[in-house]
Amino acid sequence: MNLKTVFLGCRAPSPSVNAFTSVAVVYGGEVILLDVGEGTQKYLTLTGLSLAKVAKIFVTHLHGDHVLGLIPLMESRSLLGIQRELKIYGPPGIREYVEENLRMLKFTPSYPYEVIEGENLRVEGSKYLVESFPVTHSVSTFGLKLRIRNKTIVYTSDTKPCDTIIKNAEKADLLIHDSTYSYSDLDKAREYMHSTSVEAALDAALAGARTLILTHVSMRYDNVLKLEREAKAKFFNTLIAEDLMTFFV
Repeated sequence: MNLKTVFLGCRAPSPSVNAFTSVAVVYGGEVILLDVGEGTQKYLTLTGLSLAKVAKIFVTHLHGDHVLGLIPLMESRSLLGIQRELKIYGPPGIREYVEENLRMLKFTPSYPYEVIEGENLRVEGSKYLVESFPVTHSVSTFGLKLRIRNKTIVYTSDTKPCDTIIKNAEKADLLIHDSTYSYSDLDKAREYMHSTSVEAALDAALAGARTLILTHVSMRYDNVLKLEREAKAKFFNTLIAEDLMTFFV
């Protein structure tokens, strides 16, 4: 069976034609969502992925561009008559976020769902393992390590460079790394606790990852290939994410 990642949104938050952060990991008839920014369900539809196949959603932190697509997606599942159980994982606070939104909207899903929160999550499926690890951002945030069919995918979410990324991405087949800023804007990256393209590349090199994909790029850059070139100088096997891009692992 093919293991693939589909980038449903890959730009940092700012009004634009681009979608906000979400990555779909597709394997064995199941879709695992890593973050669920505004518009996620629209981009799922554009890629031909069914909401019925979404069984697990991981929200890495409670910033809007990573979570605001969650409640609309939950509502759409009910409207479509989907009965498959949905499990939502996130940091402390995610349960309150979901329950308060559902209460205020007077909406009760027609399918079973469960919200699991924590800082050190370990989720085992029949053919995969997902583990969270702490990263360094302005709010409580975790990265994710997925082991599927002897392949490893690591997703950093929003973060400054940190040792936990290098440790968890060791020999990873794919590292999806925050690259909000160009290295020329290192001061901005430090101020807002994000990574630059060069820092993402150095993490990939130190971890011995096989492929690096840059994501969460700021809308200040009209030419995102600038960031890809910066990263390639330090880690050649680098790609920059685009909305609806598919990468087979």
